Amino acid sequence: MVWLEIIVVLGAIFFGIRMGGIGIGLCGGLGLAVLTIGFGLPIGSPPVDVILIIMTVVVAASALQAAGGMDYLVRLASKFMRKKPKYLNIIAPIITWVMTIMAGTGFIVFSMLPVIAEIAKDSGIRPSRTLAGSVVASQIAISGSPISAAMAAMLTIMEGNGVTFIVVMSVCLPASFVAAMVAAFIASRQGCELEDDEVYLERLQKGLVHKYEEKTGESTTREKFSVVLFIIATVAIVILAAFPQLRPGFDIGKPMGTRDIIIICMLSAACLMVIFCKHHQTQSF
Repeated sequence: MVWLEIIVVLGAIFFGIRMGGIGIGLCGGLGLAVLTIGFGLPIGSPPVDVILIIMTVVVAASALQAAGGMDYLVRLASKFMRKKPKYLNIIAPIITWVMTIMAGTGFIVFSMLPVIAEIAKDSGIRPSRTLAGSVVASQIAISGSPISAAMAAMLTIMEGNGVTFIVVMSVCLPASFVAAMVAAFIASRQGCELEDDEVYLERLQKGLVHKYEEKTGESTTREKFSVVLFIIATVAIVILAAFPQLRPGFDIGKPMGTRDIIIICMLSAACLMVIFCKHHQTQSF
């Protein structure tokens, strides 16, 4: 029976990926129906905290994108990587790691991947090495981000056992960085060199290797300000989470939880971006 349940779970994931987009969630619901109604498994509690945190962080990231802040960050990262193309296999994962640490979700680095691949090809570096290290680093960084849903869940457990936010971060942050760098090093040793790849050379001769058109232009004040607002929100979350005495207290004597701090700060940052960065809400939502 256990093997059948595993097959159902993996099957739902597989077909969800094949469908793409919202299909992943729909197949998850179908798999849940089979497991509960078909196999009679008890249903658990939905991860409301995780859903709320991811939702608000994505809203803030969407506002950042609509204000042009994401394009500004991509341009900055691109300039930095082009200055040191020899070390791209290490620099690119560090950049995606930092971006995920700041945003709390690995989705924020998606706009970086085409740029990383193009710089790798221009530098004669096998793109799969750099992309593999960058994607893995962005996902590992979730365990060290102070505003990620994973960290909020961890803090809920650890704070109940007397372990403070600072202690958790002092372990998770460096551990995630070291793990990301180890993964980047391993990825940089995978596959042959680009000039020795017969498949790539054949595609290059046939004109099948397309160049990514990177966005250019002068950075505007609204782009920079949107990034500043996002960073301020992140710093505020870290400070309030690290020092519980700074959090608002209530009649029951319990300070505001980490989940609520993340939600409020992210929504506030998104609102300020919409107000001051001069873009329409429909561009974000």
